[in-house]
Amino acid sequence: MLSRSLSAVVPALRANGREGAIGELLAALSPAHSSSGHPAAEAVLSRERTASTAIGNHVAVPHAKWDGDFTIAVGVSADGVEFNAMDGKKVHVVFLVLSPRGRAVEHLKLLARIARLASDERFWERMKSAGSADAISGIIRAEEGAFQTPKGGC
Repeated sequence: MLSRSLSAVVPALRANGREGAIGELLAALSPAHSSSGHPAAEAVLSRERTASTAIGNHVAVPHAKWDGDFTIAVGVSADGVEFNAMDGKKVHVVFLVLSPRGRAVEHLKLLARIARLASDERFWERMKSAGSADAISGIIRAEEGAFQTPKGGC
């Protein structure tokens, strides 16, 4: 489900802070999504303010529920983004995940897939050196295909 739900790729995030990076990814999905007051922006930023979604190995997964379909944007930052990570390291890969309300099981499976990708310490290095949206998408597809799909989808 990860690569199928990938709607936008930003190969060179410009922001150096988490709210800016989230805004860039929301804008890549649709300029309307990044507008202050848009339900997607409010949901993701509210969740991020509760606790950092940095999951280690230079990867963050800001996420929220919304009234749309599964939607994912990924961005890569060569310089890193300050995400208030517990390990104190900057984030170089940001997966923005919007999941439909009422689909908690699939939402958790999707987050688990991303966490599995991030568990490979070299993942962020490959993403950082990819250089293009097509190359980033290809890395995600290849990595996703490297492990078996759990029964029940995602």
